[in-house]
Amino acid sequence: MSNASPATLRSFNINLHGPQRSGESDQPETNAPTTGTTATTAPLSPLGGSFEQLCERLERLPRTHLELDGSFVHRGPAPPLHIDGMIYDANGQVQYVQLQGTSDHATWQELIDVLSSDKSRSPSVQLLQSGELLSLQSFERQEWKIG
Repeated sequence: MSNASPATLRSFNINLHGPQRSGESDQPETNAPTTGTTATTAPLSPLGGSFEQLCERLERLPRTHLELDGSFVHRGPAPPLHIDGMIYDANGQVQYVQLQGTSDHATWQELIDVLSSDKSRSPSVQLLQSGELLSLQSFERQEWKIG
């Protein structure tokens, strides 16, 4: 794993949220210490933009197939690169996008550029297995040793 590079394939299962609110760190908060589970309990910002706007951007992304229910698959230039996604919206804006797949950094970045509606706000990544909340940059450093 120490030899990871941007070309390295990584498998993940995450939720992509809006940016962390001020004062939040990349450290998870524990809930119910007696259970031994870890989860983020702080409220998360919506990813932003409307469902329709995000669907329009995804439809323009090459190698992407979008369903009316908000599910999609983005394939890389060659197998096994693929990212399955599901858009979750409420109150007129995208709350988060669930992403699961196997990808190199270039394919990941291609999709993240489309999913991020406001380039001035960096999204947050929630690891679904642990509940840990990371900045996008921290997630990319952890997975692909970027930055």
